[in-house]
Amino acid sequence: LDLKRIIYIDADQVVRGDVKELWNLDLKGAPYGYTPFCNTNTATNGFRFWDSGYWKNHLRGKPYHISALYVVDLVKFRRMRAG
Repeated sequence: LDLKRIIYIDADQVVRGDVKELWNLDLKGAPYGYTPFCNTNTATNGFRFWDSGYWKNHLRGKPYHISALYVVDLVKFRRMRAG
């Protein structure tokens, strides 16, 4: 297949928005672009495991990105032999 880009979505994910923004994301030369977890939805308070305990200490303020939804630049991926 002559694909230049793909979006990976885990089978158990529910996408409630347009993935076009992810498709058009400027990857700035990186082979992947991950979706950051939402920190603004107060309904998820208490469920953000990356905000406390081990993960908070491990991440040290760096953003946590969900690996169930991301875009891959296949041209860059193949050139780098990433993965």
